[in-house]
Amino acid sequence: MASRGAIAAEVPESQFRIYTWKTEQGLPQNSVKMIHQSQDGYLWFGTRFGIVRFDAVSFHVFNRVNTEALPYDNCLGIAEEENGLLWFALPNGAVSYQHGEFTHHKLCGGMDDDKVSAICASAGGGIWLATAGGLLRYQNRTVTRYTYLDGLRTNSLSAVLEDADRTLWIGGAEGLQRRDPVSGRFSDAWAPDNTPDKLVRCIFKDHAGNLWIGTKAAGVHRWKHGRWTGFTDRDGLTDIRVEFITEDHDGTIWAGTGKGELLRFRDGRFAPFGRNEGLSADTVLCAQEDREGNLWVGTDFGGLKRMQPRRILAYSTREGLTNCNVWSICESRQGGLWVGTDGGFSRFKDGRFNNYSLGKNVAKPIVRSIFEDRSGTVWIGTTDDGLRRLRDGKLTSFSTADGLTYPQIKAIYEDREGALWIGTMRGLNRLKDGVLTTYTVKDGLSSGEVRAIYQDRSGVHWIGTYGGGLNRLENGRFRVFTMSEGLSDNFAWCIREDKEGALWIGTENGLNRLKNGCLTSITTRQGLFDNVINDLLEDRQGNMWIGCNRGIYRVSKADLDAVADGTKAAVEYVSYGISDGMLSSETNGEIQPAACKTSDGRLWFPTTDGVVMIDPDKITLNDLAPPVVIEEVLMDQLPLKVNEPARLEPGRGNVLEVHYTANSLVAPEKVRFKYCLVGWKDKWVEADTRRVAYYTNLRPGHYTFRVTGSNNHGIWSDRGASFTFYLKPHFYQTWPFYLLCGLCVILLGYGLHRIRLSVVREIERLEKLHALEKERARIANEMHDDLGASLTQIALLGELASRDLSNTDRVGEHIQNILSTARGVFRGMDEIVWAVNPRHDTLSSLIDYLSKYAQDFLRPAGIRCRLDMPTDVPAYPLTSDARHNIFLTVKEALNNIVKHAGATEVWLRVGLDATRCTISVEDNGRGFQVGSTRPGGNGLSNMKERLEAIGGELRLASRTGGGTALELIIQLSHVQPIEPN
Repeated sequence: MASRGAIAAEVPESQFRIYTWKTEQGLPQNSVKMIHQSQDGYLWFGTRFGIVRFDAVSFHVFNRVNTEALPYDNCLGIAEEENGLLWFALPNGAVSYQHGEFTHHKLCGGMDDDKVSAICASAGGGIWLATAGGLLRYQNRTVTRYTYLDGLRTNSLSAVLEDADRTLWIGGAEGLQRRDPVSGRFSDAWAPDNTPDKLVRCIFKDHAGNLWIGTKAAGVHRWKHGRWTGFTDRDGLTDIRVEFITEDHDGTIWAGTGKGELLRFRDGRFAPFGRNEGLSADTVLCAQEDREGNLWVGTDFGGLKRMQPRRILAYSTREGLTNCNVWSICESRQGGLWVGTDGGFSRFKDGRFNNYSLGKNVAKPIVRSIFEDRSGTVWIGTTDDGLRRLRDGKLTSFSTADGLTYPQIKAIYEDREGALWIGTMRGLNRLKDGVLTTYTVKDGLSSGEVRAIYQDRSGVHWIGTYGGGLNRLENGRFRVFTMSEGLSDNFAWCIREDKEGALWIGTENGLNRLKNGCLTSITTRQGLFDNVINDLLEDRQGNMWIGCNRGIYRVSKADLDAVADGTKAAVEYVSYGISDGMLSSETNGEIQPAACKTSDGRLWFPTTDGVVMIDPDKITLNDLAPPVVIEEVLMDQLPLKVNEPARLEPGRGNVLEVHYTANSLVAPEKVRFKYCLVGWKDKWVEADTRRVAYYTNLRPGHYTFRVTGSNNHGIWSDRGASFTFYLKPHFYQTWPFYLLCGLCVILLGYGLHRIRLSVVREIERLEKLHALEKERARIANEMHDDLGASLTQIALLGELASRDLSNTDRVGEHIQNILSTARGVFRGMDEIVWAVNPRHDTLSSLIDYLSKYAQDFLRPAGIRCRLDMPTDVPAYPLTSDARHNIFLTVKEALNNIVKHAGATEVWLRVGLDATRCTISVEDNGRGFQVGSTRPGGNGLSNMKERLEAIGGELRLASRTGGGTALELIIQLSHVQPIEPN
């Protein structure tokens, strides 16, 4: 078996991904002289035509046209204090930048001797400047100048650096000097007598504490362990003039020469870097590594370069691969890899590719599947020319003439019994001991397009097909699993078995787990990066690596199992793509074998541009959360100061526009954001990659806008950024105004209530007046009808009596009639007096009067009257009209009993509940058939009309020979007089 080193003994020279920005992308010019990364993650560049701020997405140029505090566009150096205050050296002074504002500081007199060469920040606050007229210290708006009179060897200075110990290093025309942080004295650090030109161009101190200087004509010198070591052309320097020195996170020293070449220091020597690695031949002016490991290179006329070390190693035609479009990878037992491409196949060993051809007469030399069996024989599956066998350096062909079901090969696999399985476009083939057995749809195979073959630990064979789902082959019989059985898709082309014996099936639309006979699918809805599963490999750390059309991503197998078991809602992943080293983010699949895990644990994936290798033991996660910055806030298109709370006048808040960024420079296109506006809706909004937020129609109040972001590997910032503002209300939007409005509403309501009361009282007065007039008319009618008729009858009887004075019997009869009629008149008068008296407008008075009247009315007729009354009748108020109608109805009932019933006994009953009163009049008379009335009789209809007029109801029950029962039902709410409010 191949050793780990045999597969990839060397890292290819091109394992840096280089991207270039020029004026077309926003740079003010293509020459970048200075690079610095500030604490908030921005890159700052010094150019001849302005200062540039960059977040790897957009450039913001500050120059003397758009920035008043900038007297010059030419930036000569950049420094930053511990509090985040940025300083930019200009030809004759400096400007500072903090909280979005520049401030100009005039430090020099403007003479040529005051020209600034270099700048550095001081740990005690302020800055140091190396000038042509000496060393300047600027602190608390005070300038202190140091010259040769203070111990400097020369006033002509070119470099300055303050280290972590606060020791100040000063480079000039006479070498390097040191300033003691305690005494403030200057002393020589490097000034050899045998060097004619001692001009120091740059000073750098690495992470190990070694001091490096670059000189004009003496190369590089390093102070380490108390001694100086020089490096010249004998040590690999291509030019003894060195303009800058810097260091990356691995401790590698980088230097730029006077010729503009970028050099890398390794194993005690400098070596040129650039052309073989993809860096252009443009003159390099500066270089600086950011906190995420990108090396940024400024060139002269070549623009800005970003050199990214590839976390994933890629091998393509540049490294000798026969074709960039790779389909299949297989490990060789003699060491190395076999690679199938669109241009034949290759063997990769010891960092080199050996390419093989399928032959001269092959029209399409496309190898979709390549596999080495346990005997070392290599099997090559082509697109149109069947199967090839490579043994002992010789190629042998197998085609349909030899029994293959089809010449287009999609899958090759060897089971534990040594049988070779070949999947084609039209069936499955098994080759064992020279015997070829075929399986097609006629044998139960769900689809002829076989894309994946696997034998599980129990010996059962599984076949993934294109459109026919998953097939289980055991004892020559097929059992099919499709979407109907829970498979996420019927296009299945990847099958793997984990350590627990569960099968994982990759499809065109999600990943599936088959465990204990249960199929469970996982898609992007459950957190997958992409639904297309081209292939998947399991590493030693318990992670699944999945190739898809958007890259390769890693997901914990424990997460996958938890989601499949229903104990977790979604998986979490880390995705890798072009920014991590892939030449193309699209992996290839749909065939077998596709990806490959070699014996050393490395993972190899085929892509549309070469082979990529991932070492799970070494690949790093970008765990640096990006600094999130709010760049600009606009309220109604007017800018606000971002660094301080804002108080806005009434009428603002129509449109809030917030521009933000997160300074992750590895893959800014993968940076994602979420934000919320506290005071509006506290729910976070998933903004994806969008870098602006809008809110409209904000009401007055206190608000805080919060935003956070994540880097390319999903690491979110805990701090984020925020901006607070207050929208003042108009007076009509304040609580006093609301209270005033409420008071006005109350007063208005009270006024309307008073008006309503007066209207109600007037209506009541009119109703009473109308009722009084109606009552007068009724009394007049009754007096006219009843009393008038009775009095007329008395007068007639009197005349008859006077005529019959001679007849004593007739006179006595007339006198008796007169007395009877007079008593009726008295009774009628009593009724009228009772009816018009308002003191009797209560239910209790009505019931008392009805009881007395019934007894008095029935007694002369010789009819016994029995009463069934409540013990306590409330004085429930009644309208006079209701009281009168009820009385007349009862009176009519009693009158009918006396005239027609022939009864000897009458019951008068009264029942009460919370809502109604029931009055019953029952007799034991002869009764009658309900529905039949005597000619001219309107008594019952009159009674019904009287009760309906007051919202009541009349019920009648009678039968011949069985008496009569009359029930009056009165709804008390309908007969209650309206009380004024």
